[in-house]
This record gives sequence, C-alpha cells and structure tokens, in this order.
Amino acid sequence: MEHARALLVGSPNEAHLRRAVSAAYYALFHLLSSAVAEQVSPDLPVGLRGRTQRALDHGTMANAASQFKRPGERPQSLPKDIVLEPISQRLVNVAASFVDLQEARYLADYDALDSTSRVSLQWAQENVSKAESAFRDWNVVKRSEEAKVFLAALMFAQRWNRKADSKS
Repeated sequence: MEHARALLVGSPNEAHLRRAVSAAYYALFHLLSSAVAEQVSPDLPVGLRGRTQRALDHGTMANAASQFKRPGERPQSLPKDIVLEPISQRLVNVAASFVDLQEARYLADYDALDSTSRVSLQWAQENVSKAESAFRDWNVVKRSEEAKVFLAALMFAQRWNRKADSKS
C-alpha cells in the first residue's frame, strides 16, 4: 500500500497512475493470500507456508470473493454444513474491493496497450482508497468466524462440493 500511495504523490504521469492501481490490487492480494496460507499451513517445515501462498490463483480467489459481496446473503458455493452468520458489511467491503481492484488492475495493466484508454488521477486515487478501506475492514474482521470461512473459500470454494471418490 505504501508503494501505491507513493506513486500518487506530486504530479504523477499515467504510468505511475497505472502502477498505483496495480500495486493497490497486489497489496490486497498479498494481504489475503498471506492470511489464507497462515490459516491452512503451518510455519514448519520452512517454506511450506510460502508455497501455499504461491499456489493461490487470482481468478479462483476473485470468483470466491464475488460470492461474499452481498451483505446478509449466504455464498452459493458454501456447503450447507458450514455454519455462517449473515456476512458483515466489513467483510462485504473486503470481498467487493478484491473483485473490483482485480478488474481495475486488468484495466491499468492491459488497457495501456490501447492508446485511447487514459487513466485519471481521480480513478487511481479511488482505487488506492478502496484498497486502504479494505485493509482497515480486514483488520477488524480478520479473527472472526466469517473471515475464516472467507479465507477457506478463497482457496477451496471450487472444490467444496466435489463428490467423494467411490473407489477410495
């Protein structure tokens, strides 16, 4: 986040604005992927937690996060045996920010090839602010049961409803 904010100081050029948006997304991605790895992997043996974090997929995480974007609604992929209270507005903000920032990062990184796509200072600032807000909300909810379910969903949501192998 520090890097994203620094890129907006002074009179940033378009490359700095694009990089700030990308850095804001990656800051949130690393915050959440680190939390997932910490939840599902021990810190010993050395290297296991880092491997777990690197195994996470941006698309899978965004798909899972998109199911947590509606306050009070149960994510569709969530198995019925997992108890989850209505999703708080803070967790909704974290999930929605992750999805929105991933899309903004794509625009910032890949629409640069289109000479008609211009990035504004206001748009970059809004995206950096969105990431900062998600960080603040995460710090409030990160130890809650809903956060634990959310983190597990970021890694496992696509596999939760798989049928057991009948041959095992």
